[in-house]
Parts: sequence; structure tokens; C-alpha cells
Amino acid sequence: MPSGWRSPSITTMSNGTLPNVSALEVLRYLEGLEEERALAELARLGDDPRYTADLEEEITTTTHAYVGVAVTEMATLRGELFGRLEG
Repeated sequence: MPSGWRSPSITTMSNGTLPNVSALEVLRYLEGLEEERALAELARLGDDPRYTADLEEEITTTTHAYVGVAVTEMATLRGELFGRLEG
């Protein structure tokens, strides 16, 4: 990686949850991680198993976070439009 290059960051709270971020913010962060993976391959960092494993773990974790945030946003919107589900 070029010197001074730094990947984007989404800070997790102490209990492992995300602060109030939108699905779009998490998606953009995930896209940045995918870009980092592609750049790492070009820079031959893909040969470093520790770096690769760490990056893959972060991509997996961020993917799960994105799904969770997106589903929560959809459920919240559904509730705002049609009211709470009962039963």
C-alpha cells in the first residue's frame, strides 16, 4: 500500500454493536474493503496470510453488519408506513 494510505473505518461500540450508521454508510465501508483487497493483490500483499486473513475477517464481519443494518432499516420503514405488526 502507498505510504500514508489508510482504509476507511467504522468504529464498533464496546458491546460489539455499530453506532447509529446507515446501511449506505456500511455498504460504502464494505466497498472500501473490497477495493483494499483488490489493491492488496496488485501490491502482492495477498501473499501475506495474516494480512489476508485479517482483511477477509473484516469483510465477513462488515457484510453481516450491512445485512443487519439494512434489514433493520427496512423493518423501521415498514413500521413507520404501516404501523407495528401485532400477533
